[in-house]
Amino acid sequence: MDNYFKQNRFNQLSDTIIGRIDDMGSKIDELERSVNEMMNQVGIEAPPSNSQAKTDTKGDNK
Repeated sequence: MDNYFKQNRFNQLSDTIIGRIDDMGSKIDELERSVNEMMNQVGIEAPPSNSQAKTDTKGDNK
C-alpha cells in the first residue's frame, strides 16, 4: 500500500509541474506577442519566432 501512496503523490506532483510548465509557456507566448506588437508600433520588424513557425506549420496541415 505504501507504493500506491507514493505513486499517487508522484502523479500529483507531476501533474502540478506539467501544469506550471504549460502556464509558463502561455505567458512566454503572450510576452512574445506583446513585444512584437510594440516593435511593430515603433516600426521595427520582428523576426519570426519559434512559436510562430510552429503555428504556421500546424496551419499548413489542414
